Amino acid sequence: MEKMAAPIQSTIVDGVLKIALEIVEPSLKECSSAERREIEELMRNCALKEASLTSRLADISKLSDAELRGNVRKLLSEDDYRKISEYVDQETFTMDITSTAATFQRGNRKFLEPIQLSSIEAITAATIYQIASIFIESVFLVLGAIGIKVSYDEALMRKIIEEILPVVQQPAFRRIIDEFVETWAAGNAWGKAKAIFNLLKDTYSFGIFWKVVKIAFSEMSWMERIKNIALVATMIVAALATDGIALIAKIALSVNDAYNLAKKIINMIRLKALASEFNK
Repeated sequence: MEKMAAPIQSTIVDGVLKIALEIVEPSLKECSSAERREIEELMRNCALKEASLTSRLADISKLSDAELRGNVRKLLSEDDYRKISEYVDQETFTMDITSTAATFQRGNRKFLEPIQLSSIEAITAATIYQIASIFIESVFLVLGAIGIKVSYDEALMRKIIEEILPVVQQPAFRRIIDEFVETWAAGNAWGKAKAIFNLLKDTYSFGIFWKVVKIAFSEMSWMERIKNIALVATMIVAALATDGIALIAKIALSVNDAYNLAKKIINMIRLKALASEFNK
């Protein structure tokens, strides 16, 4: 079986690299030949690691949370595990909901003007902001699983939200988020992690995954930004080619610690209940 697995794994890696290189090609145009070789080698090593990890994670979804954590932990390097553990639960903003209003904070400061929940239109507006926050934090959770930490200030966060709001308002996008909330609420660590993977997969065609990533990387140095874009492209393409097994497993290591994201899921359920009251 091992002799058969090697050619299959090599074929997957070659296919992943071909597609990932097409994604990052615009960013590589300004690279020297040496820099391009360095980045392509980084991408190949990343694809090989993902293919190898995927092949060693058979039946991982059937394990308990504790068993899953233990098994995946043993397959990762100390550095990879440390990054996943440290880079979880970066927050966009906090929304607090009462029966009459939604308020928005970032740290100890007001982030957005409060929304009085006195109409279905107001509830919808609050819901749209919460959806934007959920999507951004899901992307950042995936970046953390990949091993990329994003530091962002308030201005950068406002820029990301402004960029994606027109997309997250679309009915098709909102339906995907509704499915994500339902799946998350019913899942264990693997179920929650798979819900995040499916969210990114199902919304990939909307184009906002890369909008979030590129704005989040905009304050990095030129070479760091290109390398991280290359890593993200490789990991995402590898995940899409292999049912996301390795990426889901890494997200599952930290997903139960994503307390801020979990609170936003609860907010979505509460907003939906408030909307149902208005629709009666």
